Amino acid sequence: MLPRLFRSTRIAARPAAAVRTTIVVPRLPAALRAYSALPKLKDEEDAFVGTPAGQEAAQSKIAAAAANVGRAQLSESQLAADDFFTPEVAAEAEKVDTRPAVQPAAGNPEDDPRKFASLKNKIDPDLLKALTGRPFRLTDMTAVQERVLNKLPELATTDREDLLVKAKTGTGKTIAFLSPAICARDAQLDKAVEATNPRDKAVAGLARREERTKQLGALIISPTRELAQQIADEAEKLQTHNKDRQVQLLVGGRGRFEQLKRWRSIRNGRKDIVVATPGRLRDLLAEPEVRDVVATTDILVLDEADTLLDMGFSQDLQFIVDHLPPKTERQTFLFSATVSREVRDIARDFLKDNHDFIDCVPKNESNVHAHIPQHVSVVEPEDQLKHVAHLLLQDQLEHGPKSKVIVFLNTTKQTMLFSTLLKQISQAHAFPRGFKVHEIHSRLTQVGRERSADRFRNEKYPSVLVTSDVSARGVDYPGVTRVIQVGVPSSEDQYVHRVGRTGRGGSKGGRGDLVLLPFEAGFTNALERLKVPFTTLTYTEQAEAVVAGDKMGEEAGEKLLSKVDAATQALPELLDERAIGEVYFSLMGFYASKAGVIGKTNAERIYEGLNDWTTKAMGLPQPPYLSHEMKARFGLGGKKAESRGNRGGSRGGSRGSFGMREDAGRGGRDRGDRNDRFGDRGDRNSRFGDRGDRGPRREFGGDRDDRGPRRSRSPRY
Repeated sequence: MLPRLFRSTRIAARPAAAVRTTIVVPRLPAALRAYSALPKLKDEEDAFVGTPAGQEAAQSKIAAAAANVGRAQLSESQLAADDFFTPEVAAEAEKVDTRPAVQPAAGNPEDDPRKFASLKNKIDPDLLKALTGRPFRLTDMTAVQERVLNKLPELATTDREDLLVKAKTGTGKTIAFLSPAICARDAQLDKAVEATNPRDKAVAGLARREERTKQLGALIISPTRELAQQIADEAEKLQTHNKDRQVQLLVGGRGRFEQLKRWRSIRNGRKDIVVATPGRLRDLLAEPEVRDVVATTDILVLDEADTLLDMGFSQDLQFIVDHLPPKTERQTFLFSATVSREVRDIARDFLKDNHDFIDCVPKNESNVHAHIPQHVSVVEPEDQLKHVAHLLLQDQLEHGPKSKVIVFLNTTKQTMLFSTLLKQISQAHAFPRGFKVHEIHSRLTQVGRERSADRFRNEKYPSVLVTSDVSARGVDYPGVTRVIQVGVPSSEDQYVHRVGRTGRGGSKGGRGDLVLLPFEAGFTNALERLKVPFTTLTYTEQAEAVVAGDKMGEEAGEKLLSKVDAATQALPELLDERAIGEVYFSLMGFYASKAGVIGKTNAERIYEGLNDWTTKAMGLPQPPYLSHEMKARFGLGGKKAESRGNRGGSRGGSRGSFGMREDAGRGGRDRGDRNDRFGDRGDRNSRFGDRGDRGPRREFGGDRDDRGPRRSRSPRY
C-alpha cells in the first residue's frame, strides 16, 4: 500500500498489474558527480566585437567608403555538408598488415570484432565502460581502431610489438593508441605489485603508488599544443570510471613552474600518461626529476609523425629518444597520415626491426580528395586582399549563417596582419551578415589560442579563423565550409593537410582555394604531381562568380561586391608602414627556404615579388630597406642596396590591431589622445611581440611625430 501522500484515484482505479512503481534516486553529492560535470563557460564578448573609445573615426572611414556604393539585400543561407580529404602518398614499409577485415559474427555483438563490445575480457572493465558508456558511448570501431584494438590483450602484455600506423586524421586514431597504452600501464603496475607481496594490501598499494610516480607509462608526443591538449582531454575521459590513473600535460604557453610542481607532487604527479610537445619536453629534460622518470618510459607514441618532421622537430625527437630506454626495451607506436621517406627513416631508427605496419588508407581511397572542389588563383598584389574578401563573400552568400572559413597564412606576423584587415572589413558592414574573426598563432598565449579555437568551433554565425599552421593538423573544427590558403604552403603535404580541414567525417561538401602571387605560380606544378584536381580561376572570374551567386539578382550582387571592394580599398591608407615591414621581413625568411616548393624561381624573383606586395597591396611608397648583409643571407648578394632611410620610432607592440596606424582615420599626423587607439582591445594577447623591458607602452610602429611625412621614410632591416 502506498503512503497517503502518493495515493491517487487514478492509480487506485487501475488493476494491480498496471501500477508502475517509481523509485526516486537521491541526487548524488557534487563530489561524486564532478567527473561528468562540464565546466560552465563564462560568457565573454568576442575580441572583435565593439569599437573602443576614440576609434570611431577610423571605423567610419572604412564604413563610409563601403556605404557610398549602396546596399544590397541579403541572400538566404544554404546548408552544406562535409567530405573528407586525404592525399595520395606512396607508402612503403618493412612489414605490411594486409589481413582482410574479419567478417562479423551473427548475433552477439561481443563476437563481432568490429564492435567495441568485443573487447570485453580483453581490456580493463572501467576502460571498456568509458568507451561503450559514458562519456564516449561508442558502438562500432573505425578501421584503425579495429586493426589496432583487436591485437589486445597481447599487444599490451605478451607480444608488445611496435606499430607503424598509416591512418587519416579524424578517424579515431587517438583512442586507437590510448587504449593499448592504458592497458600496458595497468599490466606494468600489476607486474610491479607481483614483485612484492601481493597478499599484503598495504605493501601492494605502496608498490603501485611508487611505480606510478617514478615510472612513466606512456609518453605521447604531439606536434602542436592544441593537438596535445585534445589528446590529454581524450585520455582524461577514458579515466572517467577509474580515477587512480592520471594524465600529465607538458606544453608551451603554460607555466613551466606549475608543470614541474604537478610533476613533483605526490598526490597529482602520477605519470600514467604524459602528453607533451617536443619543445617543452626537451626544455624540461634539463630537470633531473624529469630526466630520470622519462628514462623509464614504457611506451613511446609519436602522433602525427609526418607533421612532427614537417615542423622541423627531427632534432628534438632524436634528443628526446636519446633519453629514453633503448628501442629493444620499450614499445613504440608511430601514427601518421602519410608515410614519406622521412617517416620511414625515423621508423627504422625508433622502431624494432620486426615492427608491424598497418595501412588504414586503402588505395581506392587515395583520391577521395576529388570530392572537394579546389581552385587556384594567381592574382596581382593589388588584388590579393580583394580576392580573399570575394571568396569570403561568396561563401557567405552560399552558406548564410553556416559560413565557416579557415584562412591559412605562412607566418605569425602575416597572420596577425590579415586578422586585423579582415576585422576592419567586417566592421565596415560591407558583408550582408558581417562575420566574426578569430585568430590563432604562436604569439597568443595557450589560453588565448584555446579560447579562439573554442569560439570558432562553436560559432553559430558567419565566422573566419585566421591562423598559421598550428591549426593545419589534428585539431577538429566541424562544419568548415571553405579553406583559403594565402601564399604557397610550406610543403606539398601541408597543402593537403590544410585543405583537409574542410572535409571531415566522410560527408560531402566544402571547398579549397589557393591564392598565389605571380612569383608563386610555379606551385601549381606541385599540385599536378599530387594529382590534385584543381580549377584555375582568375580574379575577374571569381568576382563574376560572386555576382552570379547572389540570389537577389546580378544587380544586387554587383552592389554588394562594390561595397566590399570599397571597404578593402580604404585599408592601405590606414596601415602602418612599420608593421608592414615586419611582415615583409618574416615573409622573406619564410620564402628563403621555399624556392624548391615554389618551382622554377630564385631569390631575386621572390625579393621583387615581395617588394611589389608591400607597395601595390599594402600601399607603402617604396619597399622596406634590406641591408646588404641581410640580402646576402637571403641569397641576394652581389647588389648593394640603396639606403632608404632608417627604422625610426619604437619597437613597441601594438596595443590594438596589429598593422593599423595609431592616427588612422583622424585625418592627419597629430597623435592627439594616446588612448585613442584604432582596433579592438578585447584580446590583449593579439598585440605584436613581447614588451619585455622596452619602456612605456606605445602603439606598434612608435611615435610618428618625429618621423616626418609617411612617404619620406621606410622601414629598414
